[in-house]
Amino acid sequence: MKKVTSIFMILFVFAVLTPGLLFAQNTEKKNTNQSEKVKKCDSLWYYGIDLSHVRVTDGAKISRSIKYSSVYPSAWVAFVEKELPPYTTVQPELQKKVFYYVQDEVQNHTQKVSPNFIIGTNYSFPVDTLIKAVKSYKLSRSSGIGLVIIPENFNKNYESASSWITFFDIGTRELLWTVKVTGACQHMGYTAHWGSGIVEGFKSFINSSY
Repeated sequence: MKKVTSIFMILFVFAVLTPGLLFAQNTEKKNTNQSEKVKKCDSLWYYGIDLSHVRVTDGAKISRSIKYSSVYPSAWVAFVEKELPPYTTVQPELQKKVFYYVQDEVQNHTQKVSPNFIIGTNYSFPVDTLIKAVKSYKLSRSSGIGLVIIPENFNKNYESASSWITFFDIGTRELLWTVKVTGACQHMGYTAHWGSGIVEGFKSFINSSY
């Protein structure tokens, strides 16, 4: 009787765990396939930076939030363009033969941040935010693979910036490969300090994931 019970328990555990294991394996396989698809594609449309979702955790500067919201987003874009030139740095780092920097369609429309974007607490957002953001873009192309960098949080507590490196199918707007990265912020001045976190995050992605 004990032997029968033991066999039953083994079969029960196997039946319960197997679907979960298969789901995890299939999910991992899908993610691997998608990242390989991105790495192997010859052409890429780089849409720059979507700053519209970022929050700055810097309690001492909350009173300046409205003023800073109209000044620093464009300054951060300019800093990143200088430190990560699209055609001389981003393209060769991603190893793409055909590469287009299309900043007008996303970047220039998403520099407007919330007037209350400076907050006193740590901050993060879910992947759902990326999905909604990508679906909202008005793009002229209807096919291909796109890339956008979506900063999440510039954090004074940790002197770091978190961003999402986001590759997506331009036609379906499906997220193909997203990687959350963190970059250290060590420069002087509000522009270079937080902008350097975006730059370092991208470099971390290239070194560790690409």
